[in-house]
Amino acid sequence: MNSSLTLTSLASLRKSYFNVLAFYMLDENSCADKLSCLLKWGAELEISKSELLRLMKNPSLLPYQSPESTIDALAQIYDLVYMVYMDGIVEDVELAVVTEYAAQLGLEPCTVNALLKALVAAQLDGVTNEALRSDIIVHPEVYVEA
Repeated sequence: MNSSLTLTSLASLRKSYFNVLAFYMLDENSCADKLSCLLKWGAELEISKSELLRLMKNPSLLPYQSPESTIDALAQIYDLVYMVYMDGIVEDVELAVVTEYAAQLGLEPCTVNALLKALVAAQLDGVTNEALRSDIIVHPEVYVEA
């Protein structure tokens, strides 16, 4: 887990994580690779394996909540892209999970790439996660195609 995360960032990541987990649990055709990816993210967020198994056995405990706006959708996708990047290894299956979810939220696949590029650049420039997230929310037009 990235120890530089603030409590607010961690809460946002966990909320987005639980929502994407709920989304994929609704899909009976979710493949093992996607579920494995979601379990990995859960471990990175320090969510116990027993808690994840409990939720997966009883999906009604974790209702999916569709984002209320494009900004909310973009914020969720940013959180997921952050999780992809958090361990320093960007795997194809992780990008596939996020890109598929972004499409379900009405966002173009290039949004995921734009957010990943912004995250890499921000880290190199010393910009904090909170500052980048705020910029994305204030200036979504930079990251979302109209």
